[in-house]
Amino acid sequence: MSADPPRPQLPCRFFAEGRCAKGEKCLYTHIQPATVTSEESLSEHIETPTDPRLNLPCKFFARGACLHGDSCAFPHSQGPEGNSEWVMEGREEAGQETWTRELGGALAQFGDGAAVSRVSLPSDFSAVRLDKLPVGSSPVSVVSLLARIGLIVPLSGVRISSTADSGAGAAYCSADIRIDDPLFAENLLSKIPTASSTRGIKAVAIPTSIPQGVGIHRVDCRKVHCSWHRATRTAWLNFGNQDIARKVRDLFNKRVYKVCGREVAATGPVGKANRFNPFAWTVTLNDLPSTADEASISATIPDWLQPRHVELSKPTYPDSADMSVAKIQSLLTQIGAFEGEPIVSTSASKRIKMQVRFVFETDARKAVGELHNAPLPFNKTGRLTVHLVTSAKFKVLSKMYQAVQSRIDGHRSAWGAKNLLLRTYPPSTGFTTVKIEGEHAKDVAGAKRELEIIFAGEVARNGEDVLWAQALTNNNGLSHQSLKQVEQRLGVFILRDKQKRQLRVYGPESKCKEVTRQLVELFKNDSLLSASSSVFTIQLSPEQFRWACCGGFRGLSSDLGDGVATFDVVSYPKCIIINGTQTDHAKALAMIEGGEEVGHPESDTTALPDGDCVACWTEAENPIRTQCGHLYCAGCFENLCQSCYSTDSEFLIRCAGDEDRCKRIFPLGELQDCLSSSTFEDVLEASFASHIARNPSVFRYCPTPDCGQVYRTTAPESAGIHTCSKCCATTCTACMAAHEGMTCAEYRYETSDEAKAMERLKKELGFKDCPECKTSMEKRDGCDHMTCPGCGTHICWRCLETFATGRLCYAHLNEKHGGIGIELVEGFDELRL
Repeated sequence: MSADPPRPQLPCRFFAEGRCAKGEKCLYTHIQPATVTSEESLSEHIETPTDPRLNLPCKFFARGACLHGDSCAFPHSQGPEGNSEWVMEGREEAGQETWTRELGGALAQFGDGAAVSRVSLPSDFSAVRLDKLPVGSSPVSVVSLLARIGLIVPLSGVRISSTADSGAGAAYCSADIRIDDPLFAENLLSKIPTASSTRGIKAVAIPTSIPQGVGIHRVDCRKVHCSWHRATRTAWLNFGNQDIARKVRDLFNKRVYKVCGREVAATGPVGKANRFNPFAWTVTLNDLPSTADEASISATIPDWLQPRHVELSKPTYPDSADMSVAKIQSLLTQIGAFEGEPIVSTSASKRIKMQVRFVFETDARKAVGELHNAPLPFNKTGRLTVHLVTSAKFKVLSKMYQAVQSRIDGHRSAWGAKNLLLRTYPPSTGFTTVKIEGEHAKDVAGAKRELEIIFAGEVARNGEDVLWAQALTNNNGLSHQSLKQVEQRLGVFILRDKQKRQLRVYGPESKCKEVTRQLVELFKNDSLLSASSSVFTIQLSPEQFRWACCGGFRGLSSDLGDGVATFDVVSYPKCIIINGTQTDHAKALAMIEGGEEVGHPESDTTALPDGDCVACWTEAENPIRTQCGHLYCAGCFENLCQSCYSTDSEFLIRCAGDEDRCKRIFPLGELQDCLSSSTFEDVLEASFASHIARNPSVFRYCPTPDCGQVYRTTAPESAGIHTCSKCCATTCTACMAAHEGMTCAEYRYETSDEAKAMERLKKELGFKDCPECKTSMEKRDGCDHMTCPGCGTHICWRCLETFATGRLCYAHLNEKHGGIGIELVEGFDELRL
């Protein structure tokens, strides 16, 4: 019988992990260490598992805030921008837009074509607070209660306040009701005391304000982040062997063992060696998922290292994650309505995280004030964390963003250090959306200002003079092509701002100076860009416009040369712009007035070549195609939208395609998609200003210079005094003048020529008016103490100060004027007293 082969000297790694199933028959050495004292000694016998962090990008590096540099365990990969645990974050971009803006102290509602459909002022609303409502009242129950007394209230107008008693045993709660009806508060207050269904409920009118509109010119503070600890439990694993207990502890801490897919921390073992105690050593597993049980714990530990006993604590609270989310959401809905659905993080972190966007900023701030650090409704020992998130958005041309991306990246580290998150959304219709957000409003505002500076670009100047020429409005001109060559050589973006008549340069700061230098040289060498080049505008009659559309403009452009003539279809009236010499202008004028048929087609229209802008009839730059199929330059589309303010008709943005015959009204959503964020907001503001200017019998601006607040006018029989909420100036809503304390008729008389003549006559005759009742008085003789014959007021004739008694008036005359106005005889004081 042959001897057994010698066993190799290599150690069995499965035995070291406690998973060798061959026992004594194993061909590898089973080294049993006397004591394992540290993770380092244990790791000598265990194959180091692959670090799972190597597959996860560093989220702090994505924010520019990683402090570990190359030693970070997570890869620093340039993954998709805006990556975060809020995996559903993109959904908020699809939130319902209400198309309302707060402008001039009013709430403006916009419709298609960017036309103003409604203007609401604070005076159009009224609000009431109901106290001593039953605990648990909801907006639905309040609406039902008011319906029983004949008042119909929309659900969105009700806000439930937290219980009035902050301690246990609260007996009631409150509700604020705000309605677009100035008489609502008066009606409710008259019905509450007499209705049996509202017995015990107290109602009081409260100040009203218009809901805050949403705009991209300001930061947005309507989103809150909520988080709370997941339900957890603790497990105690009992072992009879201290070495095995240490192995299990170390393997949990090395993340080899997991419970329900989650990494857990292990402590211990604690205990004392005792051969009579089979459970001498205890390892504690902390923060286990609430769903963990003995089976799930035992499943992750091999048979060789199984504990002899497992004991579990009760979960910190019994609710599931979904149930806890529902209860927190219920708390938030009692404060205000949401915009879109709440977003719950799918991360398996120790805290459940949810973000909610409220319709109104006031509700978001109220949620933070009332719920932050409040006890959880399902776990009185746990606390809810609620933080207000401030954000600012920019939508810019994708080419512009690409040119300044390196400058934005240079700020990422500083923003990340302030816990600011920068997101960039995928380009859409030629635009890229950038959002900066954080929990500290001042930091967000600072980052917003830095982004505004970057997106404003640098205006190209030659000394103090802005570089611009009319030839740059033509997309097919040689001057425009020269600009494109500068862009390509230096890797920058040059925006031709036709409205402001300037060139704005976007790119790295190091290149902007070189761009300006090359542009100055270009303006010196290009005859069309030189100061000697003149600009002539030829306005077209309807017949001349038709001639130009039917081939005349193309023939004119061919005769004059590239870049000399520009066709402006958007302006009113339509025009052709000549950028050249006096001879070019005379030739163009002769062709237009003579109506020469240069290349005139047989049809009554000329189809634009594919790729040409319908507004300027040149190749579209940064093209935008509308839903009706017409192509515009991005700049021409902006001009089309902004030109509506200067027309005599109602502000309504229509398509100028098919030689301005399309006339399709653009939906607001399409306008928002095709314009940059700043331009879109500027268009809405221009529409509002146009609406106020065209309706002077309904709305007026506050007369204080640069105030900009709007008030509603009234008929003379309903005249009232409007006090501006911004500058506190008072104005009559009927005659639009400041005459507080007087009627309109009295004011008109006071300011009339007749009143002025009367004042001159009274002054000549020595008459004065009583300061209290305006009764005219004449002093013929006697002292300077006068008693008004109309109201009996005691008056100082010299300064017209009034007194309650004659004694006070005489004391005043002696003290202030050195006498009572006559020479006193001996004993006069005794007689007067």
